[in-house]
Amino acid sequence: MQNISAKCLPVDGIKRTYPLAGLLRCAFCGRSMESQFSHNNVAYRCRHGHTSAQTTAMRQARNLYLREDVILGRIFAQLKTITSRDPRIVEEITKLQQNRNVPDLTRFLGTYGITVECRATCISLEPDQEKSITARALANGSRRGSGIPRQRTQQQKHKRGIVND
Repeated sequence: MQNISAKCLPVDGIKRTYPLAGLLRCAFCGRSMESQFSHNNVAYRCRHGHTSAQTTAMRQARNLYLREDVILGRIFAQLKTITSRDPRIVEEITKLQQNRNVPDLTRFLGTYGITVECRATCISLEPDQEKSITARALANGSRRGSGIPRQRTQQQKHKRGIVND
């Protein structure tokens, strides 16, 4: 019997984990970012689909590649934009900022449905609208218009009173 696997094994045979897998979205196209190991670093990328269904702008957009350590540094820096009325959540955020523990961070992001929206130069934390966590704007207004394209469209429709059935 022949063993067949669709997963590629690394050349060095070392099994790797990608703690941010499933939590990162490309701010340009809204797709989930892919995890990879590149130049001895864990990294995440978005190639904006590369399909025939792409718009001209998507075909012209540069691929997004970010190292995990860069993303984690940006996430920890952005934790100050997250707040809640629940004192337990506020305490958890404070502990994350102090300890900078990656497993605790990924558990927190997953538990509260916080998506990390990535751009080449910055990230933003996008909480689930149904959870008790909100994100506030920074002094420079960097959160303005930063939603995933589909979310921005839904938010604009909601403001105009258009409800999807």
